[in-house]
Amino acid sequence: MPEIIFNCPKRHLRIERHANLPAGFVDLLSRVVWGTGAVRYTMRDMGERITPFAHSHILALLEGEALAGTYVLAPRTLRVGGHAIPALYRTLLAIAPGRGREGLGAILVREARRWMLDRAAGPFATYGFVEAENVASLTLAERAGHERWGSFVAAPFTRWQPRDDVRVEQVAPSDGAPVASYGAEPGVGFDGEPGRSTAPHFVLREAGEVVASARAVLHKWALHRLGGISGFVAHSALPRLPGLRRFLDPDDLRFAFFGSVAVAPGREAHLPRLLEAVLARWQLHSGMIYLDPRGRACAALRGGGGLGLLHRLGVRPRVHIMGSTVALPAEVVAALREQPFLFHISDDV
Repeated sequence: MPEIIFNCPKRHLRIERHANLPAGFVDLLSRVVWGTGAVRYTMRDMGERITPFAHSHILALLEGEALAGTYVLAPRTLRVGGHAIPALYRTLLAIAPGRGREGLGAILVREARRWMLDRAAGPFATYGFVEAENVASLTLAERAGHERWGSFVAAPFTRWQPRDDVRVEQVAPSDGAPVASYGAEPGVGFDGEPGRSTAPHFVLREAGEVVASARAVLHKWALHRLGGISGFVAHSALPRLPGLRRFLDPDDLRFAFFGSVAVAPGREAHLPRLLEAVLARWQLHSGMIYLDPRGRACAALRGGGGLGLLHRLGVRPRVHIMGSTVALPAEVVAALREQPFLFHISDDV
């Protein structure tokens, strides 16, 4: 039986917490137009995207018996400076189409935060991503008590004719040895539950040593809008120019999302070669990667062949990391605001 964490008989509203996906969940998420002024899109593969979250805390906002909103709280482990702290990743906050501006999102965000903090038995953190241009969602998060920890760019990675590289190999997703062989980059990381993500794991070896590593997931979108003048040009003109629709087909935008990225110090130039090889093997021309401007991966991609055409056109939405904490050591709280974020492959929605 689901747990009822909020009930308002006057408005016939309640929030149920489910351990599995409730009826209508995937259908509602598939109909939502995501994003704000920077990027507007629908996810054509929501059934696949939701799979890694199927055993998370699934919140369903019901009006009577009709599903009016969704929210997912996915278990994570915050790792920074030798600390391992329980955490929850907040994602897939959505209100049924046509039900906006009724305060339903505010109820979900407020009650989810209350439920999370009430059940915290010790040090705990929760985090989520909000586009910088999404003023309404930022306001909801701040009013609920979440604070901004930092920002990153959702950067496109494109290649006209991606080339494979014989030094790149695919390894078992659970094989952590390649990354550990040269040590993790100092920063703030949120690990997903072991075994939940089956995203392919790729490494690039040089002289037998792993020098770059990343995991990848195929995304399928229908793109409705790119903001700004450059975004308008990219969305409107590129698909009409011979050969350029490979970068940006609005009706069937397929790209690789890269996460759990790592690169050895002094070997940054190998990271774009790794990502390009994955595009070549998957017969794609576009990818996306979250880049914290303070991180090693950002420096590697800006200097090692660049991020490609779409990035040069200015298609790079800025996103804020909004979080809350309970009883964290002072050095961990400081790290959340000062150190680069290392994005897990399961942070892709």
